Amino acid sequence: MNPIDKKLLAITNLLDGFLPNGVMAIIAKQCKVSGERVRQRAEAIGLVTPQKRKDVLFKCVVCGKMDVQRNEDQKTCSITCTRIRTKEKYFIYKTCCICGKVKNIYRSKFDPTKPFYCSKVCYGVSFGRINGRSRKYPQTKEEFLAKVGSETFTSRMVSESFGITFASAIGLMWQMKNKHIIHAVGRKEGSGKSFIYAFTENAVL
Repeated sequence: MNPIDKKLLAITNLLDGFLPNGVMAIIAKQCKVSGERVRQRAEAIGLVTPQKRKDVLFKCVVCGKMDVQRNEDQKTCSITCTRIRTKEKYFIYKTCCICGKVKNIYRSKFDPTKPFYCSKVCYGVSFGRINGRSRKYPQTKEEFLAKVGSETFTSRMVSESFGITFASAIGLMWQMKNKHIIHAVGRKEGSGKSFIYAFTENAVL
């Protein structure tokens, strides 16, 4: 007889056919086998009746599909539906009151009593409008050239014309160049050899 069967029968004979919880784990450890193997032997000799969990169907709260519930708290049928539900539950889509860009933010961080800004730039624009601040940078190509006083310009000229630091002027030139508003037409003679810029054709600020 199988040693596992001997141990199972010995215990059940002492307890009038009753097999307590945890006994199969102890036998598995003594016989150096898995708990599943002990359960299979107990089922084979009629000591354990396997209790199968009844399948419970539920309706997915996102797509409405019927699926087998794996646990009592399950509300969605797939990872995709779980992600959609998480976005709907914790995030909200809002439109920037300045540029009109749509952005999703945490519901907990949104204050319905205040206007929504998608970035610090838009907040700065709104702040300037509310407080009547004067514009530091021209809004058109004509205003820019009138301020600088030349069709071609360098970062140093922009710094002096607008009253900003040289580093800020370099950053402004870099941004305008990346947006294809200006392009380099040469280099200034001297120790610094600064780039000379000019507006591209049909450039719009």
